[in-house]
Amino acid sequence: MVVAVEETATAEGKSASGESGVRRRRGGAAGSVWLAAAAAASAAAVPIATHAQIVPTPGGATQVIQTPNGLPQVNIARPSDAGVSVNTYTKFDVQKAVAIVNNSAGMVQTQQAGWIVSTRSAP
Repeated sequence: MVVAVEETATAEGKSASGESGVRRRRGGAAGSVWLAAAAAASAAAVPIATHAQIVPTPGGATQVIQTPNGLPQVNIARPSDAGVSVNTYTKFDVQKAVAIVNNSAGMVQTQQAGWIVSTRSAP
């Protein structure tokens, strides 16, 4: 299952296989080689396109707009009193390196898109 999380989220708890613990960071030359290989493989696997294809289901409260620097911003629906936000899409293909998923009630600054508008003030 894929779950959207904040940019600064860290993992805690057990993995799917039941293991627990802290992931050790790779360091030194071996880590650099691994990172370079992973970046090259990722770049080759991602098709280049001019924009993301994110289409919310018509009639829903989900909106897709562009951030000031051109990234797609997905404003998810407000949660119910139980805290559940239901968001459905007819298409959710992110063809660039990033899409911003936003549920903020106020203006917020992100590392990738700069300042973005709240879900309450989007057009």
